[in-house]
Amino acid sequence: MLKKLPRLSGQASAIKPMEPEKPQSEEANEPAEEVAELPKFEPKSIGRDSLYVTFSGLIEYAELTDEEELSVLFTVWAGEDWKLVNGQKSGLSQVASCYTSTTKKLNWNMPFEVTYETTVLSGWPQLVLELHGRDFFGRNVVRGYGCVHLPSAEGKYARLRR
Repeated sequence: MLKKLPRLSGQASAIKPMEPEKPQSEEANEPAEEVAELPKFEPKSIGRDSLYVTFSGLIEYAELTDEEELSVLFTVWAGEDWKLVNGQKSGLSQVASCYTSTTKKLNWNMPFEVTYETTVLSGWPQLVLELHGRDFFGRNVVRGYGCVHLPSAEGKYARLRR
């Protein structure tokens, strides 16, 4: 079935079925689908001088000598001329532990992806990392931190922070 949308003043409706109407199903449990035309994309909404940049990556692991349980909080910081279009600016991983490991390697494998729109290149986005753990009293405390500029060219990158 075709869902009817209200007409706009003075314009004919542009709703057309996307595929021929299917006969009613023999099974009574299957609901009938309604098809409506999606809104038309208007290229005027994209700025002619805008630059769209997408960053995607993976926060994999840390090798530490004195910590056994940590989580990582990431934040993507960008200048005031950078507008977040898609994705999340920050995220918190699970608590990784290395009680049984001899290498003291904490694995998070936490993906992130953000898309920004900008008109200037100043204020290039940075990835800010905070490592959180518990102290003797069980309170959440910052155990380490670091930041790195996100790459400006496509490809695979590995960053080491000490």
